[in-house]
Amino acid sequence: MKLPKNLQERFKLVRLLHKTDKSRIWLVEEFATKKRYVLREMQRTNLAYKEISKVKHKNLLEIILVEETDAATFVIEEFLQGENLFEYVKKHGEFSEEKICKIGIEICNCLEKLHARHIIHRDIKPENLFLTDAGILKLIDFDAARIEKSGLVADTNIMGTPGYAAPEQYGFQQTDARTDIFSLGLTLKKLAGYENYSGFLTPIFKKCASFDPAQRYNSAKDLRAAIIQRRRLHKLKKLFAVAVAGLGIYFFMTNENSSPAEEKIFTEEKITATTSNINSKPPEIADKPPSEIFPPIIYPQNENAPAPVYERYTPPSNFQAEISNFDTEKLVAELTKKVDALNLPPPPKMPFRDFKNQMRNLNLSESELLKKYEEHYRRLEFNQRVAEFRKLLPQNLSAEEINAASMIFQRQEKQRLNLD
Repeated sequence: MKLPKNLQERFKLVRLLHKTDKSRIWLVEEFATKKRYVLREMQRTNLAYKEISKVKHKNLLEIILVEETDAATFVIEEFLQGENLFEYVKKHGEFSEEKICKIGIEICNCLEKLHARHIIHRDIKPENLFLTDAGILKLIDFDAARIEKSGLVADTNIMGTPGYAAPEQYGFQQTDARTDIFSLGLTLKKLAGYENYSGFLTPIFKKCASFDPAQRYNSAKDLRAAIIQRRRLHKLKKLFAVAVAGLGIYFFMTNENSSPAEEKIFTEEKITATTSNINSKPPEIADKPPSEIFPPIIYPQNENAPAPVYERYTPPSNFQAEISNFDTEKLVAELTKKVDALNLPPPPKMPFRDFKNQMRNLNLSESELLKKYEEHYRRLEFNQRVAEFRKLLPQNLSAEEINAASMIFQRQEKQRLNLD
């Protein structure tokens, strides 16, 4: 396939990442900014990428540019570093129920944006959920996506992955938002342990996987609300169990400290003291139950509570790690110059009123809010520069060398930006 002229003038091919009979995926670099992207060449047209490029969400792979010729489609998308959740589970095992809830909520958030434009992904599976090195979850790969059209009985093209594709993807009827609900439910169940899972999310997985779309959740918004409600109910049940256990221990200890036998002894001695020996004193009985037997009760967090805006950085004790035959300071100095030369664009600014809403529970003065507002954007710039620095690190470094270089770069950036 031959690239369109405007793409040849703007991007340089770096290396081929993947190739099939009808598509190629390249790592490319923009001449002007030296920033790297992914280029998809597909021998197909009339795909949904142009409409997808209009949707922006933190959990959605960003589509930068779409070019279409008579026989092919060319897509420039952001270059991600990390691994998909299929590979992650192979290395680290299944996710906890709390992580499954977070994954489900985040994917529902971006699906709600897609479905609002009648875009159906049609291929949600662990391989198409990507966890970046920065810890951000992304929904990727829109080759099977389509725009929902009114009046159609079934999809024109049958696409999807067996084991995750909904029944309607095999020609039973037209796919819609409930098709993605089916695939997302099976994906979350797979990440939680699939056949071995029997936790509190089981009713949700069962409803998502209904053969009849009418029996599933009607929208991503409904599925997200169900996950939040089930998680909240589960936390309340755990809280109740802890409270009951604490009360049981309390009554056990108090009953043990004031048993009928002890009360009888105390009464007899008291009577004896009043009749025979007026100077004698009854024994003191401890009536304070030990406080350490009560476990702390942790109340569930408010679902609407704002996320923390920043976190305090504490360098490790062995910050200046000495590694044989490796000049960390020199490497950091060279890569810092390269990061400076990129002239990274400033991070997008959040309206101050939105920032105030996020910080509303801290009861800060206006001057303190402004100070935190400025610190927030310095931290965004810091994260941006650290991400670019890690991209420039040589591939042949060991994990220890990468950590040592990253720590030194982060320390000097925090000093430069006056961050804790």
